[in-house]
Amino acid sequence: MTFHAASTINEGTRSVSRFMMRGMMMDMAMSMMQGQPRL
Repeated sequence: MTFHAASTINEGTRSVSRFMMRGMMMDMAMSMMQGQPRL
């Protein structure tokens, strides 16, 4: 029970982090296309 909940939370965190990484990559690509990379 506890292990299952922990694994579910871990999976959710992983998917969220992957989504955030994709968003950051898209943001960097957009800024690079615009020619003004922002940190």
